Amino acid sequence: MSQVDWAPADACTLPSADRPLRVGEFAVLFAQHLAGVDELEPTHAVIHLDGDGSLADEVRDLADRETSCCSFFAFDVRRAPSGEVLLDITVPPERADVLAGMVNQARTAAESRATSAADAHRPASPRVAPIQ
Repeated sequence: MSQVDWAPADACTLPSADRPLRVGEFAVLFAQHLAGVDELEPTHAVIHLDGDGSLADEVRDLADRETSCCSFFAFDVRRAPSGEVLLDITVPPERADVLAGMVNQARTAAESRATSAADAHRPASPRVAPIQ
C-alpha cells in the first residue's frame, strides 16, 4: 500500500472518487503541520502537529469525517502541554496496514518539508552567462 492509497476500498464508505481528496487533506495537514510521528505499535501511532489555536478543531473535524467513512479508525485529538496537537490513532490488527500507510504518508510529508526548508536556505546558484 503506497502513501497515497492507504484508504481501503473494502472498508471505506466514502465514494471512490472522493478518497484521493480525503487522502489529500491528510497530506496537506502533514505537509503544513507535522512535527513528528511516534509509532507505538503496528496498530497505534501518535502524530505530533504544530499549529495555532484552531488546529486542534481542524484536526478533530478531519478525524471525525474520516471515522464516518472508515469506522475502524479510532482518533483522539488533544493538545499536549508543549502546545503540539496530538493525533492519537488506533486501528484493529487487521487494519494495521492502513495505519502504516498513513504513517508513511506523514513521514514522507515531513521529509518533503525538511527538503524544502533546506532548499530555501541554500544560496542561489550563480548564473552562468550564455556562450556567445
